[in-house]
Amino acid sequence: MVVAETLESGNVLFRLHALNVTNGGERPGSPVVINTTNWQAKEQLQRPGLLLANGNVYIAFGSQGDHRPFHGWIFSYSTTSLAQVGVWNATMTGEEGAIWMSGSGLPPILPAIFTSSRVMELGPNLTVLDYFTPFNQAALSAVDQDVGAGGVLLVPDQTGAVPHKIIGCGKAPSVFVLNRDNMGKFQSGSNSQIVQELKNQVGGTTGIHAPDRCFTTPAFWQQHVYLVGNNDVIKAFALKATGKLSLTPTSKGTFQFVFPGAQPVVSSNGSVNGIVWAVDHSPSCALHAYDARNLGTELYRSSGLGAGAKWAVPTVVNSKVYVGTAGKLFVFGPI
Repeated sequence: MVVAETLESGNVLFRLHALNVTNGGERPGSPVVINTTNWQAKEQLQRPGLLLANGNVYIAFGSQGDHRPFHGWIFSYSTTSLAQVGVWNATMTGEEGAIWMSGSGLPPILPAIFTSSRVMELGPNLTVLDYFTPFNQAALSAVDQDVGAGGVLLVPDQTGAVPHKIIGCGKAPSVFVLNRDNMGKFQSGSNSQIVQELKNQVGGTTGIHAPDRCFTTPAFWQQHVYLVGNNDVIKAFALKATGKLSLTPTSKGTFQFVFPGAQPVVSSNGSVNGIVWAVDHSPSCALHAYDARNLGTELYRSSGLGAGAKWAVPTVVNSKVYVGTAGKLFVFGPI
């Protein structure tokens, strides 16, 4: 399934297409126009990845250049009938609240999303179940430090008092570790009600789009969380038995990834031979491969691949790595 945006007779339209993967043809009933009450398609941008779950496809929207009026929207459609089965507006009585997540998709276990100023947990029918709002969200918003610039990681179930965790970061200088069973909502004065707020460890303070810190979704392997912040090197943090991340990186690389950082992806043979892959967004981007147990060891760096694509995610399957750039698809594999 794909979402396409078109300009027709001066009107912007978004359509959900259900395509046959063998011949590219439309399935019966496809496409359907995405629409609802108070929907202003011209001011919206469908950036987050699609989610297939609960027999539905979930589609999230941010803004088009922050031109008002805009909202953060989520639509859900039946994967069989393509009927619209749910709509959620993040700011029904206001505006803004865009859903960005740097192209990441909504997580499949009770969609957890980053809006501009908070983390929301929604049920399969798009009802709000829980949320977390930083105590200083007004100050962050005033300087465009969106909480929701990055995506969220649902950590595999852990032992201890908090077995279900969410980890994520955005433009603000903090990585948030939340309890998925009790996200903490809002309290004035501090964020002490959440599992952890790790400050000033991810993202550089100089460079393009600085001081925005994070436009990425963390990756996870063998009790380590991997992040590549904006204008920063790749870093690994240990997820300890306490449920918190190490206060400083356990290892890090030396190559500085310019705006917007990079999306790390881990491949491994079970618990061994872990490799962290990432694509930089320089004028002539490259594929990087790091030893997951020691990011100081860069195992491979490709030659220049031409103009990169923002938030490019390396896809690892069948011993090959697929990398999409601004104009080409590259495939890497063993010789």
